[in-house]
Amino acid sequence: MASDVDMGVSGGDVDAVCVARRAVLCEAVKAFNGSVPVYHHDICNGVFTATVFVLFPLSGGVDAISMMDARGGGRRTKDEAEESDADALLSVLEENLKAEADDITEQLAKLSM
Repeated sequence: MASDVDMGVSGGDVDAVCVARRAVLCEAVKAFNGSVPVYHHDICNGVFTATVFVLFPLSGGVDAISMMDARGGGRRTKDEAEESDADALLSVLEENLKAEADDITEQLAKLSM
């Protein structure tokens, strides 16, 4: 599996940090007390697809939960399919929970430096 944080040089003396969308999704879900994201994979004709599921507690009671899911586009590898899913679910979180994924990405980048 690919590293969650890749560091490299983009040109000159400038360091570039790329944080996997899966890592960003995990941090965003934690902020809303959600479960660990779970991925379900499919493959058809060499194209990987996946669906990511996350559970969130509702304020209505101990057993009250809400499930969010998202499906990304078809990709060449399982990892790429998961990244596509994470990106799709982050969009759903931003829209429904008013989460700011860009802020989380910046915080992760600072931690890794």
